[in-house]
Amino acid sequence: MSQYGLILDSLKSALAAASPDRIVTRELKDFADRDRADITKGVYTLISQGLNADENDEETLDVLLVGQIELTESASPSAIEEAELSMIDEIRSFARKVSGARIVLGRFRQSAQLDAPYGFISGTLKVGPFYFEDVLDPSPAPFITFHAESQLDADTEPEIVIEESLPQ
Repeated sequence: MSQYGLILDSLKSALAAASPDRIVTRELKDFADRDRADITKGVYTLISQGLNADENDEETLDVLLVGQIELTESASPSAIEEAELSMIDEIRSFARKVSGARIVLGRFRQSAQLDAPYGFISGTLKVGPFYFEDVLDPSPAPFITFHAESQLDADTEPEIVIEESLPQ
């Protein structure tokens, strides 16, 4: 597996630990192609969008996070919106409670109540920096770790970057 695949798998494992009631995957699928039981729990999908390197050989991975959820047919549009906002809150909390990589949240979008009873979010995560010579070996244990009981730095909020639009 590539070094970036290892990062995505590690991120997936950490997010699954942070959100045990959700399904976390690297396989983006349409609502119709997912198991209904999974969609009612909520599904997070992590997708690589490329990488960046700076002059110090620090590399970061750009990740698109897609969240999908289905509520009951009778759910109000605002209930769907609230479910989406809860998913975004979970991701913000997750970003505060990981070690092994810094996670910078970018802009998140929502369904705008348009697809009831389905809801979705999509947003960007910048994960890193990584120094591959020092961090990764061919088969590491997950190095991005979720810490459920304590906020790593309780005095600071995660850096949230609002972008004009998602990368194309």
